[in-house]
Amino acid sequence: MEDDQRQEGGPRESGRRRSRSRTHSVAPREWAVLGFASLPAVFISWGLGGVTLGSLHLIFGLCLLPLIAALLPLPARLNGTGRDHGNGLNWRRLLAFPGFWLGVCLLGYIGIQNLNISVVQVREGSTWWVEMQDPWIAWLPTGIAAEYEPMNGWRVFVKFAAGFCLLCAVWVGLRRRQSLVLLLWAFLLSGTAMALAAMFMKFTDAEGVLWRFPSANVNFWGSFFYRNQGTAYLNLVLVAACFLCFYHSRRTEQEMRGSGPHLLAFCFGGVIFSSVAMAVSRGGFLFACVIALGFFFLFVLRFMSNRAARENLLTSAVVLVLLGSGVWTSTRYIDWDALRERFEQVDVDQVDQDARYLSTLATLDMAEDRVWFGWGAGSFRYVFPIYQQAYPELFYARYHRQRGWEGRKFYRYAHNDLAQSLAEYGRV
Repeated sequence: MEDDQRQEGGPRESGRRRSRSRTHSVAPREWAVLGFASLPAVFISWGLGGVTLGSLHLIFGLCLLPLIAALLPLPARLNGTGRDHGNGLNWRRLLAFPGFWLGVCLLGYIGIQNLNISVVQVREGSTWWVEMQDPWIAWLPTGIAAEYEPMNGWRVFVKFAAGFCLLCAVWVGLRRRQSLVLLLWAFLLSGTAMALAAMFMKFTDAEGVLWRFPSANVNFWGSFFYRNQGTAYLNLVLVAACFLCFYHSRRTEQEMRGSGPHLLAFCFGGVIFSSVAMAVSRGGFLFACVIALGFFFLFVLRFMSNRAARENLLTSAVVLVLLGSGVWTSTRYIDWDALRERFEQVDVDQVDQDARYLSTLATLDMAEDRVWFGWGAGSFRYVFPIYQQAYPELFYARYHRQRGWEGRKFYRYAHNDLAQSLAEYGRV
């Protein structure tokens, strides 16, 4: 009887296993979304920060592709056998996503600003100025009419739309954990390669971004024309490295394997941290330190709660020494003296004379005049000179003992993202 039951149960058990295998298989649609989403995740490391028109539009196109793959009506067999995907299901999932409606509101807000013009850039030869005008609807948000190159509200719209498309595509199209992990690995590998390229550029005294693109700003880093933007991107990659390290460490423990990809993610994190430090960006380095300390704190907590690791202290110590040696090797190339000098430039006693502090004050003056709706997306570089004049240290390039203030300074950004956002978008 038992043999009969086993024989009867055998096919049923194998059938259930086959059913579970089919249920847990990744749908072809999801593979397509993953492939398309990996393209911008990789290209953004080399896309020059979207500064050039070609790179900006290419990033937008690459971010749009996975969203199309996630929402395009497809035959049922491409949606898989489970409930992960469906032509109507994916649309309902998108409409139920709070981030979708927040993105629609933000893009709609910027669109209204761009259509309801209250400031116009006027050019005459090589000079330009701005003139005020009455908007079409006074009680709606207003913006500035300026050239798409180098900056205006529609260009900002495209930047936000690219991120919006990618976020919605990932939410709707990637329903399996392994898909998200693969996407993060693509992001981490490309970011680590960019971090290494930035370090090699420093070693070889590169005269342009990626050795090829001339830059008016000598403090470029990697594929970014401004080191603060480059280190901000690398800090995002560092967060991805920390997440993957913890995730694969947990999987390795559950599967009782001797090693796993978490060791590789840890080494990549060390390379990225070293690259951020070599960029000599104060803000970027501070954020990297916060991320690294947070990772170390969580690592210690996990070690204390891991019984197997505590019982095998020798193996854990050997692994830590090997990983620490790798990170120490990469940090040997950091110019700690240059980094210390950057921090010593911040004089608390003379902070009221610091250019970034004065820039923040002038930007807040700009925000106060249109506190609710702001001046419009992309308006900072055009409107800021009006308020810059009240601060001679910002407005003029230098001071001559005999001739007084002379020359001009031009600010593209406020060097304070919160203050600039308040000036451009208002409190709303």
